[in-house]
Amino acid sequence: MESLRINFVVEDMGAFRYLGCATLARELYIALSRIVDIDWNGKGNDYDIFHFHTFGPYALYRLKVSKGINILTSHSVPSINVGNVVGGENLWRVVYRWIYNRFDHIIAVSHTSERELRSIGVRKPSTVIYNGIDLDRFCFSEEKRKRFRERYNLGDRFVVLNVGQKTPRKGIYDFVKVARRIKEAVFVWVGGMPY
Repeated sequence: MESLRINFVVEDMGAFRYLGCATLARELYIALSRIVDIDWNGKGNDYDIFHFHTFGPYALYRLKVSKGINILTSHSVPSINVGNVVGGENLWRVVYRWIYNRFDHIIAVSHTSERELRSIGVRKPSTVIYNGIDLDRFCFSEEKRKRFRERYNLGDRFVVLNVGQKTPRKGIYDFVKVARRIKEAVFVWVGGMPY
């Protein structure tokens, strides 16, 4: 049996490479490439499966010219754009519905996301697959913990850590508010601006 040809389509050019969906797609690509033959932004149009992780101009062009099955992992839903990007939620509901209904299948990253997609009129078949974590790579290390604490002169102080983009939906304002109130802890936010 001939193996499937799979192409990950991800707009990771310039500043887009730091978007959460692009970094997550990269992690998934690394994990999958250990077990299947897969390309990253391959140039051909004759792959069996095109797996999209973004839906900007490049992805929409690739969608139009692809000859395979087009799958989109829905890293985003309209409600997460509130307070993050220009345009009201109603505008984004129309945009998402129009774009998502052009794919053959949608992978939603949670049941909540899948329900929101259905509520805005996305009618394509969907599957829920939660974002995974490489537990071999992201695991506790006493050595790394010690180096981090030494590098930032933390000693044995209690550290509250959050990893995520600095956006309202990730709780940045609440994080800062709590940090100002709890002086005995060190609050660390790791992550940049989303767009």
